[in-house]
Formats: sequence, structure tokens, C-alpha cells
Amino acid sequence: MRLLFVFEYNGTDIFMVSSCNDCANELYVFYDCEGNEFCKIGGIAGYYDCPETGMREVKVLYESE
Repeated sequence: MRLLFVFEYNGTDIFMVSSCNDCANELYVFYDCEGNEFCKIGGIAGYYDCPETGMREVKVLYESE
């Protein structure tokens, strides 16, 4: 299942695509409206370079089956 989420950070929309919902080692990469990488969380390497505060999930824009 693929999901497309929109988050908000300081009034700006940030997008995240999940291709493996609830997978233990999934890497979540967040992008701005221009397609630039904003930050990432998880993965085998354990990334966490997203802001500690101010980012909030707004809604799921798309969900595949």
C-alpha cells in the first residue's frame, strides 16, 4: 500500500510518500513543493534529521490498495 501524506511546517506544505506502511526499516523522506528533500526519518541507518517541533500531519492525500 502506498500513502501520500501532507504535513505542515511553519506554514509550508511538506510531502511524504510511504511505500511500505508499518515496515520496520522504512525510510521516510519528506519533500517540499519544489521536490527538494526536506528531511528524512528511519531506515536501516536510523536517520532523524527532521525538525523536533513544528511539523504536523495534515492529511492523507492518496492511498493505494
